[in-house]
Amino acid sequence: MGKKVKKETEAPAADVFDPVNVETKNAKTAVLMLDSPEQEVLLKACESLYRFAEKGEENRVQIMQFGALEPLYALVKSEDKAVHRNAMMAFGILSCQVDVRRAMREMECTKVVMRLLDSEQEEPITNEFASLFFSSMATEYTNKVQLIEKGVMEPLVLLLTSPDPDVNKNAIEAISLLLHDYQSRAQVRQFEGIGPILELTKSEFPVIQQLSLEALAKISQDIENRDGLRELDALDHFVKFLGNKDWQDQHVNALLVLSNLLLDPETVEQLAESGGLNKFYELLTGEDVTPEVKVHACIAISRSAKNEDNRRVMHEQEMEKVLITLLTEGDDAQVKASAAKALGQLAESLTCKNFIGRNEGISPLLSQIKSNNEELRESASLCLANLTASNQYNCNEIFEKNGMDPLINLLSDTREACQANAATALTNLAIDEVIRSSMQALTVVSSLAVPMQSRSNIVQSRAAMCLASFCYDADARRELRDSGAITSLVKMLGSGNDEARRNACWAVAVAAADTETTSELCRAGAVTHLLQINQSTMRRSNFSELAMERVLDNYLPGKYSYLGHLGVNNLIGKLFYDAGALKMESELDNLENLYKRAVDDKREVLLVNPHQSDYGKEENTGAISEMSGNLEAAAAADSRKKGGNPKSAKGKQQLGKSKTDSEKGSRGDGGGTAATLDSEADTADNVASTFVAPEDHNLENIIKQVKTEIVPLQTTKEQIEALARLVCDKMGGQVSREDMINFPVKLHMAKLKTDLKTNVIPIGLIKTGTYYHRALLFKSLADRIMLPVTLDRGSYNRAWNVATLMDDIPPGGPKYPPKQYLIDLIHEPGEMHEIESQKAVAYQRL
Repeated sequence: MGKKVKKETEAPAADVFDPVNVETKNAKTAVLMLDSPEQEVLLKACESLYRFAEKGEENRVQIMQFGALEPLYALVKSEDKAVHRNAMMAFGILSCQVDVRRAMREMECTKVVMRLLDSEQEEPITNEFASLFFSSMATEYTNKVQLIEKGVMEPLVLLLTSPDPDVNKNAIEAISLLLHDYQSRAQVRQFEGIGPILELTKSEFPVIQQLSLEALAKISQDIENRDGLRELDALDHFVKFLGNKDWQDQHVNALLVLSNLLLDPETVEQLAESGGLNKFYELLTGEDVTPEVKVHACIAISRSAKNEDNRRVMHEQEMEKVLITLLTEGDDAQVKASAAKALGQLAESLTCKNFIGRNEGISPLLSQIKSNNEELRESASLCLANLTASNQYNCNEIFEKNGMDPLINLLSDTREACQANAATALTNLAIDEVIRSSMQALTVVSSLAVPMQSRSNIVQSRAAMCLASFCYDADARRELRDSGAITSLVKMLGSGNDEARRNACWAVAVAAADTETTSELCRAGAVTHLLQINQSTMRRSNFSELAMERVLDNYLPGKYSYLGHLGVNNLIGKLFYDAGALKMESELDNLENLYKRAVDDKREVLLVNPHQSDYGKEENTGAISEMSGNLEAAAAADSRKKGGNPKSAKGKQQLGKSKTDSEKGSRGDGGGTAATLDSEADTADNVASTFVAPEDHNLENIIKQVKTEIVPLQTTKEQIEALARLVCDKMGGQVSREDMINFPVKLHMAKLKTDLKTNVIPIGLIKTGTYYHRALLFKSLADRIMLPVTLDRGSYNRAWNVATLMDDIPPGGPKYPPKQYLIDLIHEPGEMHEIESQKAVAYQRL
């Protein structure tokens, strides 16, 4: 039997590598395999890295640290569709990690990946992960700008019509993120992407519906895009969408889009004509509608109602009734707050305002401002503030329903917006005198002390305006002084907010209508603040100038020291002192400190303080009453001289004065504030000072002589000339210009200071007086008998008086400003020189 011979196998070619099956369990090895030239190895390496990266964030970071990004990016650029498909899968899933995205941004791979968005040339899975890459990159703002500039919007829009839902999801998500940049909203319209996005809202996948609605909410913020949506009949689409209960979980997002569409009057008109507003009624009143949907429906109405035309359409559809129903029914505070806010927005219209007030809309709002929910209180108070603006009927409704008390309580609310709204509503109510008096009995002024201390500029501003509306009454000003709110008001003068500062100035101007309140204002530093404001070109305003004038009108020593002028209406009363000219940044010391200061060689302080028994007693009252009737015309002439409005002289006098003020008499006692200020300022712990200014019996005798000798004279000119000669005689007689240098005024002043042991000298004790002594004495005596004269300070111890001759004014008022004359008290006593004449100019200057 023969031996079997083994068949020999054919030997492989010498240049062929035998296949090797390698199993790796390390991602780093898979990364190394990315450099392989074999397609099968590359496909498996990319697929393994994709599966590993899909498992978590840490794995993606690890792959990046192994250096996989560069080889993967190289494979993404490969011409082999299978290779760049698997590479894109790994590259796309890696882009979901923030650190990886930063590295990818530096690689500038946008253009390459954009090519893979082509649905005709690439497989759907390639489109899916390429769009995933862009949706991940678009989460960061810096990437958004780069992507928009590279033109990624157009290929993404084209993918919206892909049959693959994953591609749709990634594409719409990327677009939605890019739409945060307003420039991209125009690009969507340019590339006709609005229609496909609108179509995606019908998708069977909730996530795609949500993303498409979010994108439309951003797109519809652009007015041209809203026009495009209207052309696509989007309004009807969303009305039907809201009627589909299967999509109820997306109704909130749909309302966000619809609220943007309703900003345009054309859309609201179209919705009303098609009956779409009835759908809103169903959303607002339906029992099966969630509170969140009702809230967003109210928000849509509120936003739309900012337009007057939209308010008109909604009023025609009686939208107010639906909102009032929401306020009275249900327990959800958020729904009620949103309804109140929408109602308040509708109340911007006078027609809606009247409708709400006449359809029981006030009562539920008054109930809601007592709620424990802060947002509800804020919305209800805002609505009341709008309803009471220029509407007497609604104000009366609140008054009759006792709504003032809860509004006043709201001034102490912990929410700043509630305080501001309550202050606005109370300001509106205070226009009516009866309502204002009733609120005053509820201590509204004391309650305003809380919001005036707020850190919010808006709250402070509204509180100051509210305070001003009440301070026309004397009782309110008394409460203001007692409550200590003046300190907060004066602090507001230093506010950096223009509106708060202006309203504070206005409140000060109104409150400074009596001597007591002005005293408190000055003690709190109002004069200092107002001086600083009026020195600033940026902060100065008509309000600050008016406040300064009103305060100084009741603080005549300060007015004369700072401004160097007392007008015909600034009557020197029972106490006045002249401490000399002061710069605006300086502070005027009070009389007590000036009196107690050691005798020095500085200019003396002149004191006008006749015996108290003389004050308030007027002889020849008939003649004086007749003279006082001319003061108004003289004030107008003085205002023209100063460059002001003649009509404002009377108006400013009346500002803030109530009946109580007018009963004090025609004198006004402008200097009376000085007494109060000097006796009360700089006292410790609010304890009144015991300082009493020395009375001037000599001045009292001079006043009696004036009443006896001057008042009976027939004409104003005769009275002024006689008074000028009297003042000249009391102050050392006539002195020629040549002899003025030897006139012993300084010696006389030094002797009086030494004898009295003080720098304060009563004007009646001066027997040798120069210009400023005589001018002050003349003004104080002229005011006693109501002669229309001013007191003006010049340079180098010059001062003079200007008179308006009432004899020159015909009955019915002057056709032209009456002439004004400077009165000579020293060189030619009694002579009257027409203003701007050569002699008048010479008298005013050296």
